[in-house]
Amino acid sequence: MSKNFSNFLKGPDYKETLDILGDGIFNSDSELWSTQRRLAHSLINHRRFHLFLEKTSFEKVKNGLIPVLEHVVEQGLIVDLQDVFQRFTFDSTSILLTGMDPGCLSIKFPNVPFAKALDEAEEALMYRHCMPKICWKLLR
Repeated sequence: MSKNFSNFLKGPDYKETLDILGDGIFNSDSELWSTQRRLAHSLINHRRFHLFLEKTSFEKVKNGLIPVLEHVVEQGLIVDLQDVFQRFTFDSTSILLTGMDPGCLSIKFPNVPFAKALDEAEEALMYRHCMPKICWKLLR
């Protein structure tokens, strides 16, 4: 698909439906998509990125995920594992992209407004994608 991307254009309706994504790689076409893909590909395939990914993932499991799961067991708590792993993913991704750990994965299970906003945006995009355009436009 990367070689024949011009055969798989998303078009203006797709871009309008998923407008929150702006002109990012998931919402762009043609040369803009190609440029962003080359940049992402060079980053993801760089040896230093792999080392950083390995290091940060290991540290987040060791210092975040394991302590949270141990706390849950010790306290006899019932938790939503989807929430736990979503927090792990959000923290890990934030560290990889920004170098900052937002601390979503913690025994306190803090409310992180930015993470909540991203979840709500993702849900809105899913509904937009499934719903007729007239309906989601009225819900704006």
